[in-house]
Amino acid sequence: ITGSMPHDFWRNMTNIRFVKLANNKINGTLPEVVDVDDIFEIHYFDISSNLFEGKVPFEFSDYPNLRHFDISNNRLFGFAEAKEKNPSENITSKKNFPRLDVLRMGRNQFNGSIPWKFIKNAGDLEELDLSYNQFSGEISSAIGDMSELRILNLQNNNLTGEIPTEIKNLRQLEELYLNGNDLTFNITHDFCDEIGHYMLALVVDCDKNITCKCCSTKCKDGNK
Repeated sequence: ITGSMPHDFWRNMTNIRFVKLANNKINGTLPEVVDVDDIFEIHYFDISSNLFEGKVPFEFSDYPNLRHFDISNNRLFGFAEAKEKNPSENITSKKNFPRLDVLRMGRNQFNGSIPWKFIKNAGDLEELDLSYNQFSGEISSAIGDMSELRILNLQNNNLTGEIPTEIKNLRQLEELYLNGNDLTFNITHDFCDEIGHYMLALVVDCDKNITCKCCSTKCKDGNK
């Protein structure tokens, strides 16, 4: 599929639950969502590996039934301004993506600080992929509140500072990718005993900034 989405793409999609347009050559921007009721029933949304550019309509975060949201491998770089019914409402205080399990935004052009408040207010996320973007700043300690996370992929961004110790609160975590950043942390035996031995992948840059007692060959470049 080539070309762009028509501006009225979302109209009359009231009964659609599954939208999968991955691995095509669709370009242009994502059409504005005029009426959230048009997409009320969408559970699965995947437009990965296309040529979309620009900003993602903020109304996507209002999808009450959305469980899977994959916009990875495009040219997207932000979220459009929310059109709030109540201008005084703080968008970071409400429940964004209230039932979301999977959020994949990797391999785009997002930059600036990771919107931790926005992500934290999502549903019970099990997978968060923000890899291969240009996110900068530190990893917020709020990550420790996302107790259902099984996969956390932040690799290949411009993140700095220490990896927060709260990350050991993620008892369900199976895969953690932090390599390709400028982070510091001492992954101690305590960390490994509490969480590391459950994990299938623990990938960091094993150098003078990070030491790891349980990464084994799962470290980048096979360093221990």
